[in-house]
Amino acid sequence: RGRKMENKSNTLMAKETDFMQYTNDFRIRRLTPIECARLQTIPDGYFINKQTGKYIVSETQIYRQCGNGWTVDVIAYLLGFMNKKK
Repeated sequence: RGRKMENKSNTLMAKETDFMQYTNDFRIRRLTPIECARLQTIPDGYFINKQTGKYIVSETQIYRQCGNGWTVDVIAYLLGFMNKKK
C-alpha cells in the first residue's frame, strides 16, 4: 500500500501483501529475496542450503533481515579500524 505525504518521500508498506500497483504501461513489482540481499551486499548463496538448493529460512525472514539490517560493506568499513595495528 502506498502512502502520499506532504514534504516527505512516498513509501511502500511491506506489511501489506497486495501492494502491486499499475501505472500506465508500467508495473511496480515486489523485489525477490535475492534482489533484497544483493542491495544489502549479501552474497547470493548466503540464504541457500548448498546441498538442497532451498532457502534455509523463510522468505519473510530474509525480507526482515535485509530490511532491518545494515549493509555488509558499511559494517566492514566501520569496524575496519579494529584490524589495523597501532
